[in-house]
Amino acid sequence: MLALKVIENIAVPTFSNQIYTGLVNGIRVTQDITIKTQAIKTLFAISPRRHNTDLLNLLISELKNCRNAQLELLLLDLLSRYEYAKPEECNAVVEVILKRSFSDQGQVALALSRMPNIAGLLHALTIVKSSEWDRWDSSEGVEQKSHLGPYWIYQSRPHAIHDNRSAMIQRIEYQLAALHRNQKRFGAEVDRRYQKYRSDPKTNPEIQDLEQKFLLMERDHNRHLPVPIFFPEGTQLLRGLSTRHGKKLFSESLRDLIRKGCGSGALSDYELTSEGVSWQKVGFIFACHNKDLYFQPTSLYFSSTEEGEVVDSALILFSAKYYEEQYLKGEARMESEGTLNNVMYQGVPKNWIKCIYLPERIKPDIDLLVSETPVAEVKKQFKTEFFRDVTISEIKEFRRHLRSGSFYKRFRYFPNLPAEEIGKQIESEGNQFADEEGVKEATIKWAIARQYVRELYFFNRIRQD
Repeated sequence: MLALKVIENIAVPTFSNQIYTGLVNGIRVTQDITIKTQAIKTLFAISPRRHNTDLLNLLISELKNCRNAQLELLLLDLLSRYEYAKPEECNAVVEVILKRSFSDQGQVALALSRMPNIAGLLHALTIVKSSEWDRWDSSEGVEQKSHLGPYWIYQSRPHAIHDNRSAMIQRIEYQLAALHRNQKRFGAEVDRRYQKYRSDPKTNPEIQDLEQKFLLMERDHNRHLPVPIFFPEGTQLLRGLSTRHGKKLFSESLRDLIRKGCGSGALSDYELTSEGVSWQKVGFIFACHNKDLYFQPTSLYFSSTEEGEVVDSALILFSAKYYEEQYLKGEARMESEGTLNNVMYQGVPKNWIKCIYLPERIKPDIDLLVSETPVAEVKKQFKTEFFRDVTISEIKEFRRHLRSGSFYKRFRYFPNLPAEEIGKQIESEGNQFADEEGVKEATIKWAIARQYVRELYFFNRIRQD
């Protein structure tokens, strides 16, 4: 059990096929619920969560045959966190869930509210509107208010904000809108309504009120914004890494980036105290759409020399769509500290990362890691301190991660230049970033889509198959 928990907490696929196969076989044959539960949690933690039919089929099979209430809830939760690449995958899961009888309908609604499936979302909506959800009545509406305070007031996911009745209804309606936005007729109607609103805002008081809330939101020390925020299509979010919390933390963050994507390096820093910075220990990831936050001479998100040249820093770019999906699942929120800050509770997995910008001096070490050079020679030839102290087994691990899916090809490099010059380089390579006006307009369009979905489902005019 202890070994399984250690592997789960590491949460990166660094283990041999024998261990993976052993976990799968153990899950299938063991009758010990405690061991089975921990083995399933461990397997999910170290497995890819997209394009992984073996994992998905195993979870479905276990749910079909499950006779334990606690294991049943775990399987529901994990299936809701799987990234469905095709509608058929999610359809199969929802079909199983809707055919079963569960003791806790609230957990069923939470799981279905995260899945991109119309029938599942409508079933979740029915549960949320019923007495099954009365336990959250005391928190209803808190998501519609600003929450001011220091940066550490939410040291874990704030359930009251994400899971109260009105918040759940809002998220489910936005999920339904997301499933229909790419339909030609639906999209055309949303555009028509948007243009009508822009011509005369008084024609849509609900959207006018939302726009006013957006404009009047408290912008300092606001740990939860009262308006669901969305971004223009095709734009990127940015996350910076630097040595402002120390070189050791920066180095470990860079290594973790290779291992598992964008997570908190503080999870590996056991000398860091939890008081006041517990969100780092939890692993929350902060990002921002605002390029000026990074590409100004006074940027705190890059480490610079006295001459203003950027050194020992990294910049991760990932699609704003990832944040939107996480927000609609209740796994992200928006803060504001002068500018909008995205907060994601599950980090950013590697498959969502578009590119990573690093100082040029790190390039020889990355090239060495992905080369055919024997690992013993690789260790001798490292040029930087980022990998110089790693073991032979860690070199093999980094090589495997960098080569997997050609992850290393997403790395870009910048010379020692001022932040604004690096910004010009990044934009010249086709990366797009939203300004706040673009964010506001995208937010309004999404709200109109939600409004339209609510109207159509009320009159039962959208097919539900």
